[in-house]
Amino acid sequence: MKRGFTIVELLIVVLIVGIFMGLAIPVFMSIGGESLRSFANTFASTLRSYRETAIVRNMDCTIVFNPATRTYTVQYGTETPSNYKIGRPPGVGSATLATPECGGGPPDNDGVQFPGNTLVFRSKGFATPGALYFTNNQETYAIGITVTGRIKVWKWGGAQWF
Repeated sequence: MKRGFTIVELLIVVLIVGIFMGLAIPVFMSIGGESLRSFANTFASTLRSYRETAIVRNMDCTIVFNPATRTYTVQYGTETPSNYKIGRPPGVGSATLATPECGGGPPDNDGVQFPGNTLVFRSKGFATPGALYFTNNQETYAIGITVTGRIKVWKWGGAQWF
């Protein structure tokens, strides 16, 4: 008795592998967008924690963004400010603070839409309204903050935010 595989068995295996690759490639192609979305959601969560800390500690939290160096400082009340770097999402070649083309007038060119690039969370939960914009030149996300302190992540769809 001979051992080995017939051509039919090999063709079936190649066909199955081809089907799996056909299903997997679109998933791998969307990883950059998922990473940017995840990055924006994570950064929004970080901002929410600053707001919650300001409320709990009954102190204003001042956040000053420096888009040129992709850094920001956080200061509660009169305490010493802490410096942080805005990281880069994994799997994304570059994600920069950027200005999308949006209806209602574009924000500042550096991608930070707060007066003086400063966001303040008040001890009662209120905030300086504005937005931060991140892009990887394929997708753009905005983290919007309202005067009531609500923080929401938006995606630019080419004609509107959703």
